[in-house]
Amino acid sequence: MKKLVTMIFLLLLLTFIGVFCASAGDNRKPARIIYGDVNLDGAVNISDAAQIQKYLALYKTDSVLNLINDKNLTDFNGDSIISISNVTALKKHIAGIDSGSMIGATAYILSDSEYLRAVEVSSPDEPVMNHLYVSKSYDKDEACFGEFKFNTILDANESISSNSEKNRYTIHVADGTYTDLQERFSGVDDSQRAAAEYCGVTCKDYVYYEGNADDPEKCVIEWDGNTGFNKSIVYKTISKKAPFHIAKIQNNSLHTYIRGFNFRCKNLRYCIHIETGGKGANVEWKIINCVFDWGGDPDCTDLAGKGSKAAIGTGHSPFEHGEFINCTVNSETEFSYSTHDNKNYSPATSDEVSGAEIVFDNCDLGGGNILCMSLKGDGIVASPYMLIFKNCENAGIVKHSVSSPSTKSVWQVLQEQ
Repeated sequence: MKKLVTMIFLLLLLTFIGVFCASAGDNRKPARIIYGDVNLDGAVNISDAAQIQKYLALYKTDSVLNLINDKNLTDFNGDSIISISNVTALKKHIAGIDSGSMIGATAYILSDSEYLRAVEVSSPDEPVMNHLYVSKSYDKDEACFGEFKFNTILDANESISSNSEKNRYTIHVADGTYTDLQERFSGVDDSQRAAAEYCGVTCKDYVYYEGNADDPEKCVIEWDGNTGFNKSIVYKTISKKAPFHIAKIQNNSLHTYIRGFNFRCKNLRYCIHIETGGKGANVEWKIINCVFDWGGDPDCTDLAGKGSKAAIGTGHSPFEHGEFINCTVNSETEFSYSTHDNKNYSPATSDEVSGAEIVFDNCDLGGGNILCMSLKGDGIVASPYMLIFKNCENAGIVKHSVSSPSTKSVWQVLQEQ
């Protein structure tokens, strides 16, 4: 009897997995899929997360998909348990299963070169991950386009409105050279835009951006900010342009990572722009396995040479935590990384306020210098901003700059091996 119950339960799970759309040939690791079938709309309220977890543990896997072998279930001895059949009977069995845990938003998962639509199920305390895909090869007229398939990171990012701690998103970006931001903002004069009206992708809370982490040079974001101008430009013309902005913090909360991209950029503000504007509490971000090829601002007539802007430019805030992991920076200007402090807009009193902690871990800085600016005044933080280098190479000189109303540097720089 026990074995029969087990067989019925696994049959139910597997039946709800349906092929939704053909992929463009990416090979992505599937997320944890419990069940799902676009033809069984009434099935999305079925769950028993605790029991599902028991079966996943029993079969020593994190995905029900991994239990499938040529549409047959096998036991630990490799003997066939039962074949997939009789869908009608399984549909009738739906009514016998109770809803017992949180149902996440729809996830679109790539497995075995086919897209599957599924509902990820977790216990009430676990977050759900939704998956969107970006590829230059997607046709705007094909099924699923604009729903979970996009041609650009910006379009995928702007489609997200339900992100939260319990409902997260990963945007997967296929290999290729992306110039869509260069085209989208061609000829846009930033001096005519509001201060925080950035050009580029503004990261969202609990949304993650994933290129090719194993070989980032295969997933290229290319942008020359001078594109589209028929006259000489000055820095203000392109001052709001960067491929990614970790900025405009809403509700004093931001959790994100950017992984696996090669930034080949010039005539922009930076390759990546981070500005938390004094709202660093509950902010954690990571930049992982990225390559920054920064050409500076050679076409800005008000700057000498290629200017002094760093490949990565930041304004960090009290309590903020950020990490650069396994990154390479190649800057044609003096600086690889520049940063400044910010005021504190958290409710913490001054004797409780600590500066941001920013870590470079196993990075190659390409010989570029580091600039730490103190701008916002003395006494804002009780403990300093920490800039920590772990197992890094080719870091240039660390320079400190102090400007009124500050009278001393708020930065402490550590090097760890």
